[in-house]
Amino acid sequence: DIGTFWPSSTQQWADNQRKDKQLVTIITQLSLDQMDELRVGRNRFRMVKFDGDDKSVLVRVGKDLLKRDIEQICIPQQLVKKAMHMFHEGYGHPGANRMEATIKLGYYWPKLGEFVRSHCDDCQACKLRKSYTRKAAVPKMRYPRTMQPLDRIHIDLTGKLPTTDSNGN
Repeated sequence: DIGTFWPSSTQQWADNQRKDKQLVTIITQLSLDQMDELRVGRNRFRMVKFDGDDKSVLVRVGKDLLKRDIEQICIPQQLVKKAMHMFHEGYGHPGANRMEATIKLGYYWPKLGEFVRSHCDDCQACKLRKSYTRKAAVPKMRYPRTMQPLDRIHIDLTGKLPTTDSNGN
């Protein structure tokens, strides 16, 4: 449901993350083992408190273009559709690469790139606005040689044309 709200506080982010089965597994493991950071595959996760709140939010530690660490808030599955809608329709229908780069500045969820490409490919507004660049392939016709003039005649037929307003042609 696109009408789902978007969390506006650390408390709301924390509550939503704790409703997600995948994220709660990571959160539990971090808190039980009292670890600062947890590595799952190629990803690094940590719990972060924002603005002096008592609730911590799960973030993924990613890299920006300059290879510096950035913290990306982990989006629960129930908010992925809302995020896709916000970052695509809300940002003027950017292409998949720009949309993915924009999302990665602050957010993360598994298979983010696949979701973005699928969303952009399925967007009706984008499909309507894309220019068609392929030229229609019209087969070349081969005709037998003619021996004398008017052996073969070609006629182009056109339907009734509208009369022009300016001079009645």
